[in-house]
Amino acid sequence: MQRNEIPDAVTCPNCGWPADGAGPAVASSHHTSTGAVRYVRCVCGLRLVLLGNSLVGTAGAPDVAMTG
Repeated sequence: MQRNEIPDAVTCPNCGWPADGAGPAVASSHHTSTGAVRYVRCVCGLRLVLLGNSLVGTAGAPDVAMTG
């Protein structure tokens, strides 16, 4: 997997949108000793933090229009 690729199984915990869909985009990617860390902005506005093939956290808040 390259630095800018998003794993197929990752979905947003807020809206359930697949992170590998057409909407989310990799905002930045950095190599670490434990693998590549990628910050992805979901279509709902939440930022997903991915380490390797796993979602390890979120940052920010989703857009108000998407919260329900």
